[in-house]
Amino acid sequence: MDPENTFADLKKRSQNFIQNSQWSKFHSPKNIAVGIAVEAAELLDTLQCLTVNQSFIMKSEQQRLEKIKHETADILHFLIRLANILNFDLVDTFYSKMEENEKKYATKTGENSVTKYPGLPHAPRT
Repeated sequence: MDPENTFADLKKRSQNFIQNSQWSKFHSPKNIAVGIAVEAAELLDTLQCLTVNQSFIMKSEQQRLEKIKHETADILHFLIRLANILNFDLVDTFYSKMEENEKKYATKTGENSVTKYPGLPHAPRT
């Protein structure tokens, strides 16, 4: 990867691709959200029948890793497109949400637990 590439570069590449393919007319927020779900299902399909240990991709499984990389890139492209359509900064939104999560999960209450936040002991109700 070129260290000079930035998220702005990704956005521009995405916008150019959409413009050149003339797909904007098909890109409502609903359709983009459906696209994200479809691509996430394709990612899940790649890992579906594996055990937890098998899901950690080994170097010898380059074909599966390439499929995972392609599906995650498709998901990222749809996320960039949705943010563009709805006119919000995805990077700012990510940092804001991470700050919220860090506050929400700041206590040791959720440490080593997969319980959703509202089910954790002493978790304030939101």
